[in-house]
Amino acid sequence: MVATNTDFAAAACFGIPLLTAHRALAMDGPIAGQTVLVAGGAGAVGHYVVQLAKQKGARVIATVSSDKKAAMQGPPGPTRPSTTDPRTSEPGSRRSPAAPVSTASSK
Repeated sequence: MVATNTDFAAAACFGIPLLTAHRALAMDGPIAGQTVLVAGGAGAVGHYVVQLAKQKGARVIATVSSDKKAAMQGPPGPTRPSTTDPRTSEPGSRRSPAAPVSTASSK
């Protein structure tokens, strides 16, 4: 179901990505007050998941693969995926590749 102020032409464009996003969010019951992690928040399904989860009162954390994709989501705000590096908490910082993990056992 779409908002009453959405015309038929716009609603016809939602298609499978919106239905997939809605189904993913609705499977386990209400999400108000919960945290939703969206892997690929700038993708077709992820974009809708971010919007629907915020609309339903969830806290949303979304990942994107590049600053360019994050910028396509619009100005910073509750429905735009963040490019913040979680290690530094600096907006726009890019994560560097993970350091190699030693497989040697320590005694």
